[in-house]
Amino acid sequence: MGETKKVFIGLTIYVSLAAIGLVVAAFVTEHWISAFAQKKNNTLSRNASETVGKFTGNITFGLFAGTRKVNYGVGAREQTIEVVCDGAAGYCLLYNTTAVDKKTKLQMVVDEYNNASTVLASSSVKKELYEFGLFPYGLWVATIVLSALGMAWGLVSIGFSIFNIAGKPIETITGPMGLYLWNGLALLFTALGMVMYLVLYFRYYQYNVLPLEDRLADYTTENNTDLDYSFYLLVAATGLYFINLLFLIFSGAKLKCGFTREADKVIDNGIILY
Repeated sequence: MGETKKVFIGLTIYVSLAAIGLVVAAFVTEHWISAFAQKKNNTLSRNASETVGKFTGNITFGLFAGTRKVNYGVGAREQTIEVVCDGAAGYCLLYNTTAVDKKTKLQMVVDEYNNASTVLASSSVKKELYEFGLFPYGLWVATIVLSALGMAWGLVSIGFSIFNIAGKPIETITGPMGLYLWNGLALLFTALGMVMYLVLYFRYYQYNVLPLEDRLADYTTENNTDLDYSFYLLVAATGLYFINLLFLIFSGAKLKCGFTREADKVIDNGIILY
């Protein structure tokens, strides 16, 4: 293998490590969403600082947990919120600490949603999930699983990159074509994870990230919800996997099937023939 090719394939190792690190950082940080809450009759503009004014609030959360700080008029109270899901029911809920058990709380809200939907089934009015602080379990778990698979394929690409630099790959799948495949799969699954979360955001989160009790108190986050930096770490990881494919192109690695010259060796009675 030429030195130029080794350099570019070596670069893909470091880029893949950086991409995996970004996805891990996205998973453990709690800033996928940031939102400003206010009462519907409140004319205050969004406050970018940490200060929460009267009848306003700030909410930030990630894939698993976050922080909610809402001022009901007697001072801001900070609470930890968690994403609670029920795969059987098919829903997730942003839960803030109360005396009610998390699973019980989720079931109570799901029941309220189902009851409201049943009552309104014959009318033109439709109750949306986000009005109850609910969102689909499938989209949430798809974001996690697809992003995790992106990391897994990134690790596979690192292993085969090292093998291509230090060893002599014979089969097509272990050579340059395999490098395109593993990096392409890492790019695909990370991008799909990103898309799943965008669907969550545009279909649910941008309208409401508040628990039902806040909605009943006439608070809203509609038009005041943004994607935060943790999400953009996933976007950056997707971009890095794309850069890896460019490095492979620059390395001169060809997308072709077949075996290397090592495969032309024939063994006859224990003797290697050429």
